[in-house]
Amino acid sequence: MITVLQIVFAWGSGGVERLICNYIENMSGVKIDVLILQKYDEDSIFNETVTKNGGYIYHLENVSGWILSRLKQRYAKIKEFCSEHKYDIIHVNGGTGIDCLYAYAAKKGCPSAKVIMQSHADNVEPPHLFFKHVLHRVGKCLFSNKPDANLACSNNSLKWMFKEKYITDKPSYVLFNGIKINNFSYDITERQNAREDLGLTKEYVVGAVGRFVPQKNPYFILEIIKELTILDKNIAFIWVGDGPLFDKIKLTAQEKHLDSYIHFVGATKNTRKFYLAMDCFILPSVYEGLGIVNIEAQAIGLPCVVSNKVPIEAKVTDLIEFIPLEISARDWAKRIISKKSIVRVDNTKVVRSMGYDRYDTAQKLYCIYQDLLEGESCEKIQYNNSSI
Repeated sequence: MITVLQIVFAWGSGGVERLICNYIENMSGVKIDVLILQKYDEDSIFNETVTKNGGYIYHLENVSGWILSRLKQRYAKIKEFCSEHKYDIIHVNGGTGIDCLYAYAAKKGCPSAKVIMQSHADNVEPPHLFFKHVLHRVGKCLFSNKPDANLACSNNSLKWMFKEKYITDKPSYVLFNGIKINNFSYDITERQNAREDLGLTKEYVVGAVGRFVPQKNPYFILEIIKELTILDKNIAFIWVGDGPLFDKIKLTAQEKHLDSYIHFVGATKNTRKFYLAMDCFILPSVYEGLGIVNIEAQAIGLPCVVSNKVPIEAKVTDLIEFIPLEISARDWAKRIISKKSIVRVDNTKVVRSMGYDRYDTAQKLYCIYQDLLEGESCEKIQYNNSSI
């Protein structure tokens, strides 16, 4: 049995939580615990997956003070935790170079463990952009050589987190975020049922799936919705997810008189129903490590209009169109409306062939774990500069 500690910043309803649970459900011979550094939702829809499979969820005490003080405190707490809880693999999930400090802390606390640092982003989000970029560069230079292996969901994300020298010198992998592909097969009858359940008949339904955080650009989404209602009154919008900005976005929607057009779903494991009901999917993110929701949407046959900050690896079909964030919400709305003529088809076979099946990605991660512990080869997914 391989024992693994997954270290995360937050545990709620986000993509990292979903990804870890995919691994838990599809890797036999592996026991996975979770250590949360900051925000922990005790009612998270993913808690049961961890605990029913024999894992534990730990939450470090909150830290306070200036950023450098918080970093120092978390470093000490992670080091102490890892010295008291022994693991074969410690798998740290982060978004900027300074997060590699926590991989260093884990290694110091448990020198016998193999430490993986996984990058889930390729930029920083507001506020304090200048300071965050400086901190990222400092962390990348000082600490991105500390993990035993480097992992990311795209080439951009890998190069964002780690210096090129350390990518070359250490085991470095690009591993796609897998999805349960059969959950995203397209069925016309189920689509009709989903729309009826939501009270949707002839509306052109646009949707988004993701946490309500600045990264996902929710205020710009509201601008897009406003422009959509100007271009076509027969519009509905399905918004799946929750997060710290959820209440503020709902209030702003009311103030802009857009709430009658929007179905706020909240957090759910069952996104299939809502993808089926949609006619077009949007993701105007300010940055993305990959954007796994794009893969789900394409699998179920949805045309996707996304920002050019989404990595090219997210393009697995011709259904996705990348648009600059610099253009207006009106232009975004026009591009979304232009997708009306697209006929939905099932794309699950295409998506599976591109390497996004969650069972396959879980087995590849298991191979990486074995490679680190026993020296077995995972060359088929080894990073290189030209391809994945």
